[in-house]
Amino acid sequence: MGTDAAIALYGLACGTLVAALGLAVWGYVQARPRTIQAAQVDVWLGGVLLAMGTFTAWATHHAVAPAALVGLVAFLAIPFGAARSYQDAKRLSIRLLPALALASAALLEATALEGPSPTGMAPIPAIASGLISGLGAQTLGRALGGVAEPPTETGTGLRILYTLLTLALTGGALGLLLRQGSLRTAVALSGLSIGSWLTWTAAALLPARLGRLQNGMIAAAALLLIWAGLP
Repeated sequence: MGTDAAIALYGLACGTLVAALGLAVWGYVQARPRTIQAAQVDVWLGGVLLAMGTFTAWATHHAVAPAALVGLVAFLAIPFGAARSYQDAKRLSIRLLPALALASAALLEATALEGPSPTGMAPIPAIASGLISGLGAQTLGRALGGVAEPPTETGTGLRILYTLLTLALTGGALGLLLRQGSLRTAVALSGLSIGSWLTWTAAALLPARLGRLQNGMIAAAALLLIWAGLP
């Protein structure tokens, strides 16, 4: 029953996000602010459905199943508040793509579940891995959105995410040091996450006039980060 509910909630979330994407594109093409507002409502609704589906998939199993972990990452990728006016419609459309792709992946993972199963990750490492991948997913959306808007408008959000990534990697390194490498901490300090940070750092050093290249490198770093957090 829990698995069926998770599948239904993830399916509704995917449908709602598809509707939000369609409304955002239509509102941008037709220059209709009310349509953009409706798209933003659908985005919030899709986020709520994803959260409910993630909780249901989590509660159904003894360990955190991949469906719940991917659902958490998809929820963190949702661009809440990305569209406040007609001019933001294009950005919203692009930033919805990672969330929609991850929600679809969560739905596919949920369909593979068959009743309670002990397989999966322990809660604390799973939450931390989900947060790391979610940070990458949110970054990916913002970096892709930087193609549709001036870099100065996305710079603040990306700087905050970069700071969070730096703090997470630092905390993970300290945890490994204190425990002498005996525990794989929640912030998995893997080669992928380090590579993501180095790529992002290199992108931050580029001049502002190379905004497209900078956003492309940040998007690549975000993909590495998503990959690092998912099992």
